Amino acid sequence: MKVYSIELCPRAPIDRDDPVLWPLGRDEEPLHPALPRLRYRLPVPPSSQVAVVMAIQQQVPHLWFGETEREAGYMGVPDRKGHRERVRGSSRR
Repeated sequence: MKVYSIELCPRAPIDRDDPVLWPLGRDEEPLHPALPRLRYRLPVPPSSQVAVVMAIQQQVPHLWFGETEREAGYMGVPDRKGHRERVRGSSRR
C-alpha cells in the first residue's frame, strides 16, 4: 500500500518544538538544495491524494515542487525523546 504526504517547507525558520505542530516536524536532507532541512510532513490518505495534489496545483501552483517516490518507512516518527529534552523545564503551554 502506498503512503502519501505533503512536505511543507516554510521559508522562515520553524519552531521544532511548537506545542501543536512538533509531531509533524522532520529534520532530514532536503529534497532540493533550495529547501530547508526542517519541515513539516503531513500524511495524506491514499483516497485523497489526487484531490490534494489538484488543490495545491490550482490554488498555489508556485509552491508545488512536484512528486517524488520515497523508500518504505520514509514517514518517520516524531522526535519524542528530543522534544521532551528540549522542552523539559520550559514554561511552554
